[in-house]
Amino acid sequence: MQQNVGEPLRGQVALVTGGGRGIGRIFAKALALAGATVAVAGRAIDDLLETVREIETAGGRASATVIDVTDRNRVDDGFSRLESTIGVVDLLVNNAGLWGPIDNPWNADPDEWWRTMTVHVGGTFNCCRAVLPSMVRRGAGRIISLVSNAGVQRWPTCSGYSVSKAAVIKLVENLSFETKRRRSTCRPADRLGQAPLSRSSTGALA
Repeated sequence: MQQNVGEPLRGQVALVTGGGRGIGRIFAKALALAGATVAVAGRAIDDLLETVREIETAGGRASATVIDVTDRNRVDDGFSRLESTIGVVDLLVNNAGLWGPIDNPWNADPDEWWRTMTVHVGGTFNCCRAVLPSMVRRGAGRIISLVSNAGVQRWPTCSGYSVSKAAVIKLVENLSFETKRRRSTCRPADRLGQAPLSRSSTGALA
C-alpha cells in the first residue's frame, strides 16, 4: 500500500512522556498530524486528557495514561497496557522533566537536586528499557530524548538540570552506538529539536 505523503507516520504508534502540556503537547500534536497514533503519558491526568481532546478534535488518534517515569514497575506496566490497546511503540519521545532547584549547589535542597537527576536520567532509562527489547526484536524503532545545551555547557545556579541533561546525553550516546546495528535509532535533541552542539553527542548518532 502506498504511504500517504501527508501522513508519513500513519500506522505507527508514538509515545510522548510529559505529554500533558508545553513542548510535550506540541510533540504529541505534531506526531498525530503526521499520522501516528499517539499515547501521552504523565502524572496529571487532566492535562493529558486535554492533549488527547485537542488531537482528536483535529482528527487525530490519541490516548492517555498516567505513568510516573521514575517508577520502573509502573513504567513497565503502563507501557504493557498501552501495547495491548494501541500496539507496540514505534517512536518514543522522552520529554518528561523539570527545572529542578535554581540556586547554588550548597544552598539547593538536596532532595530536589536528586529528584531532578531521577526524573531526567532514571526516567529516560526506564522508558528506553521498556521499549527497546521490542524495537531490537523487530529491527525498527526510534527514540528521541529531550536534552539541552545546558548539558554541554555551564549553567550556573541550575546544576541539577545541567548535570542531569549531561548524563542523558551520555546515556543516549551509548544507546545510539549499541542499537545502530539493530536498525533502531536513539537521538538526543535539545528544546529546538536539534542535536546538542558538541562533537561527542552528535558523533554517535545512528
